[in-house]
Amino acid sequence: LYEDRAGRLWAGTGGEGLFLFQAGRFVRAPGSEALATSNVRSLVEDREGTLWVGTEGGLFRFVDGTARALASAMGLSSDAILSLATSDSGLWIGTQSGGLKHLAADIVTTYARKEGLPHERIWSLAFDRDGNLWIGTDGGGLARLSQGVIATFDTRNGLTNDFVWALREDREGGLWVGTNGGGLNRLKNGAVRTLTTREGLPGDFVWSVLRDRSGSLWVGTEDAGVARIREDGTTRIGAAEGFHGAARALLERADGSLWIA
Repeated sequence: LYEDRAGRLWAGTGGEGLFLFQAGRFVRAPGSEALATSNVRSLVEDREGTLWVGTEGGLFRFVDGTARALASAMGLSSDAILSLATSDSGLWIGTQSGGLKHLAADIVTTYARKEGLPHERIWSLAFDRDGNLWIGTDGGGLARLSQGVIATFDTRNGLTNDFVWALREDREGGLWVGTNGGGLNRLKNGAVRTLTTREGLPGDFVWSVLRDRSGSLWVGTEDAGVARIREDGTTRIGAAEGFHGAARALLERADGSLWIA
């Protein structure tokens, strides 16, 4: 799920391509024919307003209203794109087996193990307010890229799990880290706070996390629905409330509505 600056709501699907929410329903996104059978894993809009689409078949961008694949000649392989993020310096691309890529002015720079990355499968990416890029890996824990230097945070530093599926910074500057089996961690100033099923979380496999504008923390899990955590307690939204399946994406739109996919 992704809301662009024009207020349009986009949804990437598993095997059906890219959809756009129009007139109260989702329709196939105009110009997205090249993505018709794609597994869409990530969406982001850059500062120029270009929409980038990460799929299991590579990276696409919308040019003149049409989705076009980026050529491998640019240094991008057909590796699956699991995560995307943008900054003033360009586009950041988390791949399934090729590490982290940085695309700027058609030049691709790769960050892999030899550059200090703890693992080359990148599930999640997020910038913090200080401009650091946080990188969630598949078994290597959490990495931070700051001024070209990579530092690693993992179970040896207090994380409950080294498989990092979700990242989100909150208003207080804390970084929420959703893991594959270790619940939710909050990292701030070197200290780690943990939320697992022992603390009331409905499940320890966390796909998505969101702090909404009212201060509620929403947590999307693999097999236990969604939890809303507030100071007065935790509310679970699961099968009994009509929600089935994994909650892989959480989005609060500009109008305050919450979307779950």
